[in-house]
Parts: sequence; C-alpha cells; structure tokens
Amino acid sequence: MSGSPTAAVHTRLEAQRGNLGLAVGRVYRALDLNPLKPTISPSAVVVLPIGDEATASLTSAPSPSVQRVQSTIAVVSVVAATNDPGGSTASDALETLYRAVRAALRGFAPIEGWDGLALHKGRLLALDNDKAWWQDDFITAGYPAIEEE
Repeated sequence: MSGSPTAAVHTRLEAQRGNLGLAVGRVYRALDLNPLKPTISPSAVVVLPIGDEATASLTSAPSPSVQRVQSTIAVVSVVAATNDPGGSTASDALETLYRAVRAALRGFAPIEGWDGLALHKGRLLALDNDKAWWQDDFITAGYPAIEEE
C-alpha cells in the first residue's frame, strides 16, 4: 500500500465518523483552516498535513535515495460554542470529540510498514464566537515507496 499518511488518516476518520461520540457532520481534509472557518459546521474534524522530516539517505548515488520520513498530521476537532463566551458548555463536548479522535487513531498505521500513529501534542487552537477548535498533532514514520522513473 502506498499513498499519503494524511489521506489515510482522513479515510480512517471518515470511516469511524459514527464512533466519534458526537454527530460529526463531516471530516474535512485541507491545507489551511482559515478558508474553512466561516463555513465549517460543528461538530466536525479537519485533517491537515503539518510537515515531514527525513533522515539522511541510506544509499549512495547513483542509487535512488532511501530515507526514513517522519510525518506530522494535525487533526482539528470543532464543536459548537454558540452563546458560550467562556467556552464552559463547549468544553465537555470538545473533550469528548478529541478523545474519541485519539482513540480512533492511536496505533493506526496509515501506510503499510509505517509506524502506528502516536499523539505528539494537543492544544486549544481557538475559541471564537460560535465554535471551539482543538488541535492534536500525531506523528508516524516510515520509508516512502520509491517511484519508478
């Protein structure tokens, strides 16, 4: 199996949507949250690629480069916070959602042969007028398939 770890996480969460504890309306995949913020409907989950780090190549030229890549994937959980300026009502719903997301992804290997996902860090991303946003960063690592030229 090859492909993107981010796409695999999106597919996994979409398949698990009914098990996330809340009525998650949609699992989005994006590169930037800002365009989604005005239109996203709570409760929702957004999957975003954050970055990759690669080791030095394990082969020498002219062989194709073989590198272990660590990918960081953000999963943003969003819940309604309407008429909740301090977020006290949204807090329980947000915690329920991000804990369900963590349970769905813990140990999941997004690509065959890659490490299972591990939680790197989580944090409150934003509390705006009608939504609360929580971001969890997950890491995985593996050897990407070398594409034939």
